[in-house]
Amino acid sequence: MTWHEPRPTLWDIVGAPQLGALSELYHENSKIRPGFPGSVLTSEVIEVMTQGYKRYDNVDRLTLPPVSDVLSAPLWEAMRRRRSEREFAGVPLSGEALSGLLYYGYGQTNEGIHRIVPSAGGLFPLELYPVVIRCSTVPAGVYHYDVRGHSLELIPSAGAIEILDDAIFAVDVIANCSLLLVITAMFGRTKIKYGERGYRFVLLEAGHVAQNICLAAVGMNLGACPIGGFVDDLVHEVLDVDGVDEAAIYAVAIGH
Repeated sequence: MTWHEPRPTLWDIVGAPQLGALSELYHENSKIRPGFPGSVLTSEVIEVMTQGYKRYDNVDRLTLPPVSDVLSAPLWEAMRRRRSEREFAGVPLSGEALSGLLYYGYGQTNEGIHRIVPSAGGLFPLELYPVVIRCSTVPAGVYHYDVRGHSLELIPSAGAIEILDDAIFAVDVIANCSLLLVITAMFGRTKIKYGERGYRFVLLEAGHVAQNICLAAVGMNLGACPIGGFVDDLVHEVLDVDGVDEAAIYAVAIGH
């Protein structure tokens, strides 16, 4: 008879749960319990639902091409082919591709009532910042995606794109990509209705957006790589956001 050592459990590998860790404390304090008032539509919540947009005034604005049928692969084919691509050819994106990526990532539908992705309470706490590195129709720079106008707003106070070389851990990914789409969160939009639970909802929504971008990229025969490893405050410097009320939480590098 052959005896085998018992297989190690998860806790043998990672150690016992750290009940005092901030993540554990947050998870416990953001649980939904009986009596949770999340379904109450206060006047403040209703106001936020109609103001879930960020827009820059008095900046250079570039209207994006109309969204056309740029997807060459059906959805199930795009899902099957999706991979995190880490090598890019350094070839410029077309303006149509940039337009499609932004629309299919977080664009408006149904006359502005809905977006491409679901959002807790219809509060839409996220913003998209295209850091354009190589595009045939849009100059290199740091932009904000104006959802209502389907346009780009050039951020005059943005930091230098070169800061990303020190900010992004996946240096090989951004070296030759054409576009870095940074997803930020304005947490107050969701927390005003859902309290601490809202932080969970914000992160879930970022996942919806990033997956949409990845699938749209495949549909355009582009490569995409989601990036969660970055030096937060350096990315905030590039985008000129405060990192508190609005903070970067995810990014996707895209290229040929």
